[in-house]
Amino acid sequence: ERAHTFDTETLRRSRQVMGNDHPSTLACAVNLAFDLIALGRGDDGERLFDQAVAGYVRMLGGNHPAIVAANARVRANCDVDPMPF
Repeated sequence: ERAHTFDTETLRRSRQVMGNDHPSTLACAVNLAFDLIALGRGDDGERLFDQAVAGYVRMLGGNHPAIVAANARVRANCDVDPMPF
Protein backbone atom coordinates (compact mmCIF):
# COMPACT_ATOMS: atom_id res chain seq x y z
CA GLU A 1 0.00 0.00 0.00
CA ARG A 2 2.87 2.42 0.77
CA ALA A 3 4.44 1.74 -2.62
CA HIS A 4 1.07 2.39 -4.30
CA THR A 5 0.70 5.73 -2.52
CA PHE A 6 4.24 6.79 -3.39
CA ASP A 7 4.08 5.53 -6.98
CA THR A 8 0.72 7.22 -7.63
CA GLU A 9 2.15 10.61 -6.66
CA THR A 10 5.42 9.99 -8.50
CA LEU A 11 3.56 9.11 -11.71
CA ARG A 12 1.35 12.19 -11.40
CA ARG A 13 4.35 14.46 -10.99
CA SER A 14 6.34 12.76 -13.72
CA ARG A 15 3.49 13.16 -16.19
CA GLN A 16 3.17 16.82 -15.25
CA VAL A 17 6.88 17.61 -15.54
CA MET A 18 8.18 15.24 -18.24
CA GLY A 19 5.05 14.19 -20.13
CA ASN A 20 3.21 10.92 -20.59
CA ASP A 21 5.69 9.26 -22.94
CA HIS A 22 8.98 10.09 -21.26
CA PRO A 23 10.78 6.81 -20.45
CA SER A 24 11.01 7.71 -16.75
CA THR A 25 7.28 8.42 -16.66
CA LEU A 26 6.63 5.08 -18.32
CA ALA A 27 8.83 3.39 -15.71
CA CYS A 28 6.69 5.00 -12.99
CA ALA A 29 3.58 3.67 -14.73
CA VAL A 30 5.03 0.15 -14.86
CA ASN A 31 5.74 0.24 -11.14
CA LEU A 32 2.28 1.56 -10.33
CA ALA A 33 0.78 -1.18 -12.49
CA PHE A 34 2.62 -3.78 -10.41
CA ASP A 35 1.33 -2.11 -7.23
CA LEU A 36 -2.25 -2.28 -8.49
CA ILE A 37 -1.89 -5.95 -9.39
CA ALA A 38 -0.41 -6.74 -5.96
CA LEU A 39 -3.33 -4.94 -4.30
CA GLY A 40 -5.86 -7.09 -6.14
CA ARG A 41 -6.74 -4.51 -8.77
CA GLY A 42 -5.52 -6.69 -11.62
CA ASP A 43 -7.70 -5.24 -14.37
CA ASP A 44 -6.54 -1.69 -13.64
CA GLY A 45 -2.95 -2.84 -13.24
CA GLU A 46 -2.88 -4.82 -16.48
CA ARG A 47 -4.46 -1.94 -18.39
CA LEU A 48 -1.85 0.51 -17.07
CA PHE A 49 0.93 -2.01 -17.72
CA ASP A 50 -0.18 -2.49 -21.34
CA GLN A 51 -0.30 1.28 -21.88
CA ALA A 52 3.16 1.74 -20.37
CA VAL A 53 4.73 -1.04 -22.45
CA ALA A 54 3.11 0.36 -25.60
CA GLY A 55 4.66 3.73 -24.71
CA TYR A 56 8.04 2.10 -24.20
CA VAL A 57 7.79 0.48 -27.65
CA ARG A 58 6.89 3.83 -29.25
CA MET A 59 9.71 5.67 -27.51
CA LEU A 60 12.47 3.06 -27.22
CA GLY A 61 11.82 0.37 -29.82
CA GLY A 62 10.75 -3.19 -29.22
CA ASN A 63 13.92 -4.73 -27.82
CA HIS A 64 14.97 -2.17 -25.23
CA PRO A 65 16.09 -3.60 -21.86
CA ALA A 66 13.35 -1.65 -20.07
CA ILE A 67 10.71 -3.53 -22.08
CA VAL A 68 12.39 -6.88 -21.50
CA ALA A 69 12.48 -6.20 -17.76
CA ALA A 70 8.87 -5.01 -17.66
CA ASN A 71 7.68 -8.09 -19.52
CA ALA A 72 9.62 -10.22 -17.03
CA ARG A 73 7.62 -8.40 -14.33
CA VAL A 74 10.65 -6.68 -12.84
CA ARG A 75 10.01 -3.30 -11.24
CA ALA A 76 11.67 -0.38 -12.99
CA ASN A 77 14.60 1.16 -11.17
CA CYS A 78 15.35 4.70 -12.26
CA ASP A 79 18.03 6.99 -10.96
CA VAL A 80 17.14 10.63 -11.18
CA ASP A 81 19.96 13.14 -11.39
CA PRO A 82 19.01 16.78 -10.90
CA MET A 83 19.65 18.86 -13.99
CA PRO A 84 21.38 22.21 -13.51
CA PHE A 85 19.17 24.96 -14.90
